[in-house]
Amino acid sequence: MLVAFSRVFLGVHYSSDVIFGALLGVGCTLLLLRDENYIWDYILKFKSRLVHKYILKIRCKFKCDKMAFLKDNENEQLRQLVKGCLLEISKQKIELKKCQRDSSRSIGQENIQIKLMQDEYEKIIREKEAKIKELIKQLQEKDSQIAKLQMFKDHFRVLTSKPKKDLTSFQSQIYMLLPDREDNMENLFSHLRELGFQELTTENFEHALRNLERKGYFRSTNDHGQLLWKKLEKT
Repeated sequence: MLVAFSRVFLGVHYSSDVIFGALLGVGCTLLLLRDENYIWDYILKFKSRLVHKYILKIRCKFKCDKMAFLKDNENEQLRQLVKGCLLEISKQKIELKKCQRDSSRSIGQENIQIKLMQDEYEKIIREKEAKIKELIKQLQEKDSQIAKLQMFKDHFRVLTSKPKKDLTSFQSQIYMLLPDREDNMENLFSHLRELGFQELTTENFEHALRNLERKGYFRSTNDHGQLLWKKLEKT
């Protein structure tokens, strides 16, 4: 009451202000006394709502700042990673070009070496082929010599063999040395002359053929006016 009187006495407030303030204080007191728990619960709920809202704002702001920081940090890391990748790619390109140059040089050298080796191998092959041809020629000559020696051996065996029972030694030699094919007397005579019967005459040869025909070792046939002789196998 003294405070209210002092306010009016000093002229700071009107009397109506003091009376209205006193009535407002009495009303609030009565309300508090009437339902104290309800008022305090409302105040606490209102306070909790304000605090919760404030905390949410703080959290949201913190998260936004954190996300912005993380985003900036991630962007920076991505930029650094991209720079590193580009640098590595440029290094790999340089290494690739270097490898290509070295490879081209090595390929060129290898091609030269391969060409030299091919030339050397071709030269060796030509030499071997020439030697092979020479050896083949020598073998053919040896085969020819062996065939001649075999022929001489057969002729020697015929000349030294025992004559047939009903033939003389000369007739038996002519029969054994003449070929089995059918031929005229001139060719058969030339064959014996080549075998070494240089002193044999045509008359003696014809006489020997007639004797051989008479004894059944040769057969003569007239082919269009030409007399042909054929050796026969007589058992």
